[in-house]
Amino acid sequence: MSSIPRIPLGEWVDSFVASLYEHLEGLFRGFSYIIGGFVDLLTN
Repeated sequence: MSSIPRIPLGEWVDSFVASLYEHLEGLFRGFSYIIGGFVDLLTN
């Protein structure tokens, strides 16, 4: 915890945004899957 790796800020932001986008994509897929199953339950 004492030694912080020195990463250029642009690189860090790029990787952060990329991982955040991946997480959001996964969340969105999960939500659409759950909503799709719920709609299937309601319509059948």
